[in-house]
Amino acid sequence: MNETQRNSLLSAIAFSSGAAGLSTITPQQRSEAFTNLEQFKTYPGRIAACVEIIGCHVLSIPGDMSAEGAVDVTVPAKLYALGLIQEFLKVGYNSSLSDLDRIQLRSSILAAARQLVVPPAGSGGGTYDEASKRILAMKIASLMADLALREFPQRWESFVADLFSPVSANGIWCEAG
Repeated sequence: MNETQRNSLLSAIAFSSGAAGLSTITPQQRSEAFTNLEQFKTYPGRIAACVEIIGCHVLSIPGDMSAEGAVDVTVPAKLYALGLIQEFLKVGYNSSLSDLDRIQLRSSILAAARQLVVPPAGSGGGTYDEASKRILAMKIASLMADLALREFPQRWESFVADLFSPVSANGIWCEAG
């Protein structure tokens, strides 16, 4: 997915979700956004694009003329991407992925979980408010449960270590302090 396609997708997510910072969203814009999001669900590279989205710390689009700066669409974009990945796990996962792709997807989901625990460097304590963090965490947990059902124990032998290792050892278990 190139930069133009990515910006188009993020704009559609912003219009669809009613992201704060957009002064007015017309019914026409909302309808076009819905159409774009539905078309993206059939895009052949959608899973790779979703993996890229969940790996980003901040996702934004330029604000309109009356809004100041960029419009943050991190949470709605990640929820949309996680939803598409979850649907893929239920429908096309087993038949269409190589072992390397499975490991990449698993690693990306674990990295997205880790982002909620460890804020990115220079973010001043985090990108998400507590409500957004909770919603993303529940979606990621649900996705990890779906993934574990399909992978553990045969193809994900490190499942327990990946989840219950401390963050400092690339796990997602929070450490005291």
